[in-house]
Amino acid sequence: MRCSSRQITLAIAQLAHRIDSLSASQDRTQQLLERLGARVDQLTSDVLGLAAQLEQQAQLAEQDRNQAAIDRAEFRSTVEQLLQVLVQRFNGNGRTGE
Repeated sequence: MRCSSRQITLAIAQLAHRIDSLSASQDRTQQLLERLGARVDQLTSDVLGLAAQLEQQAQLAEQDRNQAAIDRAEFRSTVEQLLQVLVQRFNGNGRTGE
């Protein structure tokens, strides 16, 4: 079966149209991939920033816990000292030791 020159021209035009469509589709896909890559980069940066903030907050929380333990120990010591003074002053029976 022989093709006429018109059929060949039409087939070439159809192929050219398909190639143009594929090229446009490939361009759109490339643009989408570039946007996706930029978005992934931004999300990665955001996650790293949040991880750094979380680490900083964890360190601050640890410092707060340590300071609270120190404060409790100081408070306990002060209360014990006050109790000792009161016991000595009142000899444990409500009368002053003087």
